[in-house]
Amino acid sequence: MRFDNYEFRCSDLGKIMSNKGDLTQRNKTHLTEVFIGEMNGIRKEISSKFFEKGNLTEQDGLTLLNKAIYPNNLLIKNTERRHNGWIHGEADCIAPDDIIYDIKNAWDKISFGKADLTTDYYWQLVGYMWLWGKNKARLFYCLNNMPEVLLIDEERKLFYANHFVTYEDPEYQKLCEEMRAKHNYDDMKLEERFKVWDVEHSDEEIGKLKTKILKCRKFLNDLYEKEMERIKYNRSLMGLPDVIIAEHDKEVNATIVDGI
Repeated sequence: MRFDNYEFRCSDLGKIMSNKGDLTQRNKTHLTEVFIGEMNGIRKEISSKFFEKGNLTEQDGLTLLNKAIYPNNLLIKNTERRHNGWIHGEADCIAPDDIIYDIKNAWDKISFGKADLTTDYYWQLVGYMWLWGKNKARLFYCLNNMPEVLLIDEERKLFYANHFVTYEDPEYQKLCEEMRAKHNYDDMKLEERFKVWDVEHSDEEIGKLKTKILKCRKFLNDLYEKEMERIKYNRSLMGLPDVIIAEHDKEVNATIVDGI
């Protein structure tokens, strides 16, 4: 059994939790991806323009939080990743008033307007409070101007999507101007550019996490045993000894200890 002490990422906790505490199909799908990743030393890549903007405007989000709620303090991006034997994570910011912040940047006014405290966001905050021993956490969801590199990419998409022949086409220039204006929020009041959700520490929620993590570890162990049986059977068909199984055990242990 190779996943007895496996630690889950805070950002993934919402994917393993469920209302009744049982393993749902969503949970199992995510755990299967975790298993494949750990067995092969890889992590599923999540890439989109929304994630790219979030990464590029990370400091902008912290600056907005600083200006809006902590104008008399200098907030610093947290760079410490903590582990507690159950989970691990890297909170965005621990404010002077001991509130943990997770900062999300919206793509545009539409996604900002639709934003809410999702299950994934909620459990991520619960995890951060557990790791840092804090009693309160906040999701700070904000609206920042589009970085130039993404504006250029959007302009390129407009050019090809509308089958323009030249970049000097007046209609193309107009579309680009409209697009750039849509992604600039300098004319908005500061208080209009962010949403806040508070989450309080709860021993009961931590208990639910522990119970569910134990179930998830068992599921991962079952996947591991099935995989070892598959490899063992394949080797028997090839007329090879079972020594590879012990070697593979060692590799998986190393992967998990390294926290990949």
